[in-house]
This record gives sequence, structure tokens and C-alpha cells, in this order.
Amino acid sequence: MLKEDYQRYFIALIPPEPIFSEMQEEKDRLFRDYGLKQALKSPPHITLQMPFRWKPAKEDILIDSLANFAALQPTFPISLEGFDRFGMRVIFASVQLSDELAKMQRELKQWMRQELKVFDRDGLQRPFHPHLTLAFRDIKKALFPVLWAEYESRQYEAAYLVDQIALLKHDGKQWEVYRGFTLGMSSPQKDPS
Repeated sequence: MLKEDYQRYFIALIPPEPIFSEMQEEKDRLFRDYGLKQALKSPPHITLQMPFRWKPAKEDILIDSLANFAALQPTFPISLEGFDRFGMRVIFASVQLSDELAKMQRELKQWMRQELKVFDRDGLQRPFHPHLTLAFRDIKKALFPVLWAEYESRQYEAAYLVDQIALLKHDGKQWEVYRGFTLGMSSPQKDPS
């Protein structure tokens, strides 16, 4: 099967307004001021499942499976606090790793492996470090200290209730939110007897 027979997807949390616009404005500003455009190829998001390939002819299976997964997940709060970096490669808004977020991401990865036979790219098992990327890939080494000086001690706090996950699809140039899946409010069933 040729790679052209597959589409690229990933699964993420998309923050609501006003957080979405605040993060998008940061990415836009970094483009205006420094020409950084790689982060503009996707909407602000917190990655839950790294990009993977899937056959468009079987897209309904993927969508139905993700809807089923989401229906089993409870809503939960999430917090963003400050900015951080990965080495001299990535600058991002920091997402606090709560037990609820870690559990959902772990269960999603297991679901993807068991139900859909989707594995991490190259079989890599990286620890989950939730974040909202503002700049990456096209940051020149000499520019990084300048950028980091802007964010290192800058304050930022936000919180919201996670009530859906999103499937993003690559259109050949950038990532677009393709479908949203509402999280269920499932709770343990009481014994009817």
C-alpha cells in the first residue's frame, strides 16, 4: 500500500476561548516579530496521540471508535501555568499534568493500540509532557536565548473544563480540526437489586 493511500491524523485537546485566541496570538506574534511559522501549521492544542496514518476508506471506523472512547471518559479540569521549553528547540505554554489528564492520555494510547492497532511513530515511548507549543523546528540557535528571555519569567495562568477531544487531519499543508468528540459523564452503574 502506498503512502498516498493514507491520511495523517492526530488526537488532541483544543482549548476553548479565550485561551485558544491567546495562544494563537502568541504564535502569530512570533511569526510577525521573528518569522517563526512552523507552529502556525496547527491550531493551539495539547497532543494526546502523536500523528499516525490511516486509510481514508476506513475513516468511519476511526471516527466511531474515537466517539466510543470519548463517551467513556469523564470531563475534568485542566490548568496552564507559565511557559517552559524543551532544550533550545521548543517554547510552549505549560500544562499541569493532573491525574485525570494522565489517565485519559494513557487510556487513549491503550485504546489506539488495542482497538485500532495504532502505535507511536517508530515505536518510541516518550513520557507524556502536556504542553501548548508556541514555537519549534524553525527557531535558529542564536535566536533561542532572545525568545526564551521573553518567556522565562512571564506569568500566564488559565484553566478550563476538558469536555471533548479532537481528531485533527492534515490537508497536505497544515493540520485542521476534523472532528470533535464530546466526553461522556459516565459513572459507575448502581446494582439494580
